[in-house]
Amino acid sequence: MEEILIYTYRFDLEKLSQAIENLWSKYIHIIENKGCTEDEVYRARAILYFLGYLYSENIALEAIKNRLYDMSLEEFLIKADNGEIKNELTKFYEIVKSIKNKEYQGSYLGEKLFNKVYEEKTGNKSRHRLD
Repeated sequence: MEEILIYTYRFDLEKLSQAIENLWSKYIHIIENKGCTEDEVYRARAILYFLGYLYSENIALEAIKNRLYDMSLEEFLIKADNGEIKNELTKFYEIVKSIKNKEYQGSYLGEKLFNKVYEEKTGNKSRHRLD
């Protein structure tokens, strides 16, 4: 998670993509591992929260906003989604958007599998998809 923050700050998109992929792989490895520990499940939960909410909904949007000088965040997002802008900031947005569109085994960020593993290992049910 630290690497993702560093590469976001440095705006090193290649290393950022790799760091996100590495964290995603760690998450998948944990939730697929039948022998994972309760601590590992909580690590997976932290990764899920970080990637699915904290990073993509807060940190990344703030990073975009801080790099915009001539338009609002909303205007940028609309133009980027419509393909009207092609630049490094748009590439960054596409990386972030790919997180928000990521599915695993038929559910957003593999939450169905995560929730099953979480309940098995902790005895608790997730009350909210990123809770």
